[in-house]
Amino acid sequence: MITLLLLAITLGKVVELSKDEFNTLRDSGASMSVVFYAPWCGHCKNLKPEYAKAGAELDGVVDLYMVDCTNENNGGKDLCGEFSVQGFPTIKMINAEKDSVLDYNGAREAKALRSFVLYNMKKPFKDHKTPKVFLEATKAAKEDGKLHLFIVTESKAASSYLFKLAKKISDRMSIHVLLNSTADRIKELVDGGLEKHVSVGKLSLFTIKKNAMESFNGANTPREIEKWIDNSSK
Repeated sequence: MITLLLLAITLGKVVELSKDEFNTLRDSGASMSVVFYAPWCGHCKNLKPEYAKAGAELDGVVDLYMVDCTNENNGGKDLCGEFSVQGFPTIKMINAEKDSVLDYNGAREAKALRSFVLYNMKKPFKDHKTPKVFLEATKAAKEDGKLHLFIVTESKAASSYLFKLAKKISDRMSIHVLLNSTADRIKELVDGGLEKHVSVGKLSLFTIKKNAMESFNGANTPREIEKWIDNSSK
């Protein structure tokens, strides 16, 4: 069982779970997207390639799982009863950010599934909802003496890359994100004293440690961003 769990954690693929494996992962607190299905179900067969595509797109971010509700030998049938599964496929997010169990009722397409998972999974960064809260976080960061990374992006939703980056560096620094940074929201940040660190129409990154602030001015590529972060954390 340990070998299978290690594979599930490292490969980012869609993995079928037994009841024991499911319970171990759930108890770890990790966010899990799970499809409860039956092998004979036509809708389940149609979902599989889309779910696998979503799993590939989320590789390195979160793993996707399936439970066979007809399997009595590995406890899958009991598990589906525990979650009151009445139709197939049933898709749930376990250990979501705001709910212990969250049902998915959207389109059975990779893009929609991916968006659902990214929006609802526990985030490895602080998702500040307003410029005011973001500005308050910058002020607090100057006082605690630790390293903080601040990211401002026009995207309305966090990208897979942002999740991967945050997971990779979260043990070295606190990460703060402001999404959906329209011109008005950027203006609020500029008026709040960040005129040297943010601008409209671009991804803005800067670090704070004590009173020192450093902005990223390199090419907007994963390699250059991570190189800058590595240098900032030394």
